[in-house]
Amino acid sequence: MSVWLKYAIPVVVSLVAALGIYYSGYLAGKRNAELKVIKETVEVVKYVEKQKAQIYSQPNINRDGALQLFNDNRL
Repeated sequence: MSVWLKYAIPVVVSLVAALGIYYSGYLAGKRNAELKVIKETVEVVKYVEKQKAQIYSQPNINRDGALQLFNDNRL
């Protein structure tokens, strides 16, 4: 067996192991980021619903008034 082949096999195995570890870390980070985005989206939806309920509970609010508040970034 040549000297090159003697060292090539452990190098290839180590390279594959390192790439596997990197890829599994990438997948774990991606999954965590997706959960964070979903969690933030749910929080935003809850906030918007709460603000809508507060605005609609005020007297004399109509659809046009609510749209104006939305356009002014108050809703």
